[in-house]
Amino acid sequence: SDDADSDAGEGADGTGGITGLLGASPRLGTGLARRQWAAFASGVGLRLSEEEMEERARRRRLASDAARGASARAERLGRISAGVEAWATATQESLSPLHAWVARSRAALQVAAARIWPDCTVEVYGSWAAGLQAHHSDVDLLVRGAEPGSCAGGMVGALRELAALLEGEEWISQPTLVSARVPLIKAFAPLPPHLAPLPRSGRLALDISLDDGGHAGASSTAFTKDVLLPSLPALRPLVLVLKSLLASRGLSDGYTGGLTGYAIVLMAAAVLQHHEASLGRERSLGVGAALACFLETYSRDPRHAHAPHRHAVHAVTLDAGARLQPTVVCRSDPLLGGAPLLVQDPLDVENNVGASAFNFPSVQRLLREALERLDTASCCAAGEADARADGGTSGADAIALAEALSLDRHEPQEGAMSDCPRGVGGVVFR
Repeated sequence: SDDADSDAGEGADGTGGITGLLGASPRLGTGLARRQWAAFASGVGLRLSEEEMEERARRRRLASDAARGASARAERLGRISAGVEAWATATQESLSPLHAWVARSRAALQVAAARIWPDCTVEVYGSWAAGLQAHHSDVDLLVRGAEPGSCAGGMVGALRELAALLEGEEWISQPTLVSARVPLIKAFAPLPPHLAPLPRSGRLALDISLDDGGHAGASSTAFTKDVLLPSLPALRPLVLVLKSLLASRGLSDGYTGGLTGYAIVLMAAAVLQHHEASLGRERSLGVGAALACFLETYSRDPRHAHAPHRHAVHAVTLDAGARLQPTVVCRSDPLLGGAPLLVQDPLDVENNVGASAFNFPSVQRLLREALERLDTASCCAAGEADARADGGTSGADAIALAEALSLDRHEPQEGAMSDCPRGVGGVVFR
């Protein structure tokens, strides 16, 4: 009977409940034990269910917050992409009138140089030839067929002779011999008043060098123009905005310890190719994400927790698939040669394109500052300005972007640049 079962379920000490239950037979054969166990199990199950529900709710909240954060970040990067692309397009369109003057300078130099070397030719290489020119860009001119080895004083002697000849030319001013790892002549080509506001200096800056058979300028330009730019759509606007940022602090010239144009191209291509290899070509980085990734990659201390050694420096090297990849190498790497940066040239793996960047720590400080300003500016613009219905950026976005990246802004002078294309949101960038 139930009473008998109840009596049998009492513990030896006359107490019931859980104590009696624990002393009962493992088979829990009595009615009281079964009822007590059922009540106990039900309570535990209820508590477990509540805890599990709370944990699931917490995980849902975290996932929702992460999704909102990712969506907001994607939106901010989208606005940055639109702003950078619009700025890059406006910049290059505004410089289009100077192409005729670049060609005129090349032709004038060839006529002058032919007085010393009758069979020589002159060609444009570098940013103006690759389509990566900005308002601060010099025009790189290479004299082929000069045979500087046959001149007294070698390369420097040949350049000195050419500089002396150019002193008497009306189309060029201030030819100055610069002795460096690659010696050259720096000069200026005066511009008519209506074009003078286009270059940052108000004149067309010229860098004149001689080909001694080992000059790599033309080949690196062809590699950039014919290989890298067609395969990486985000590379052109990314390089233009980075060159403008570095030029704002005088760090876009290898002669002052900054990054050369070719080094910037290879470092930017490494970021894009690294993520292309990770995500697949169909999920390649947009300009905004690539810019943020570039700033994050090269601004951080290379001796971070994942570095394989304490004496690490930033590097760009080729992987097994001949893709450029951002990485770190030991300071004792023979390719460094004491430089604070290694950028391996795909056309000559023994050549460190970053060898002249002795001021790379200043470059890193600038990249860190730009990353912080860019993050702040994009968040502020998100709260103050709505994107246009066609997916473009507002004027507030454009101004915030320009200020964050030190992009020059100007209004065209009266009668001087009235045909200059306007930038994002009615702001002209230079």
